[in-house]
Amino acid sequence: MTAPLDLTGRLGEGWCVTVTPLAPALTLDMMGVRQPAAMPDGLAEASRRIPGRLPEVLLLAKPAATGNGSVVLEVEGTLGWIGADPDMLGELSEAGTAGTISRDPNRVDVLIAEDGDVVAGLSAVTLRRWGHFTDGWNAALADAGFPAGDEEPGDEISGWTPSQCAALALAAVTGITLDGSLLEGPWLGGLSAGPPA
Repeated sequence: MTAPLDLTGRLGEGWCVTVTPLAPALTLDMMGVRQPAAMPDGLAEASRRIPGRLPEVLLLAKPAATGNGSVVLEVEGTLGWIGADPDMLGELSEAGTAGTISRDPNRVDVLIAEDGDVVAGLSAVTLRRWGHFTDGWNAALADAGFPAGDEEPGDEISGWTPSQCAALALAAVTGITLDGSLLEGPWLGGLSAGPPA
């Protein structure tokens, strides 16, 4: 099995990736971006904004490389991660399964939403699960080497970083695989003030 994308190795300590069954423009609109535009150099522009701690966040979206739907990347976490907001992720899942993986300095988490609600999660550091995982999700995670309970992780994931485990778990549950093309343009993007209060 090819090792999943190591987002921490590529983006550093803080990032959030959200996958949805929706088209990129609709996903950005739902996440508060009012005027999405083509942003071929979006990742570099988002990185330049980080030291400014500006009141709006630049969200970057593109069609998923595998499966249907879109992938949204956030690298500015000064307002919290928009994709990790439970209400926002729930709203994005009304058309099907949506998921978010995010990294703050001491945590790497996976959140899964379906039918309008966040229903499950996983710590990619401890591999501990919470919430309701469907039989299909559990089977896909087991096939990828994730332990079902107090078992040891499978050989497939035992040497991977938490961000790689998070990317693998997200792919197992949603069918959307993250690879190196995620970090390349072109992007559709725009500014969002964050999830509604």
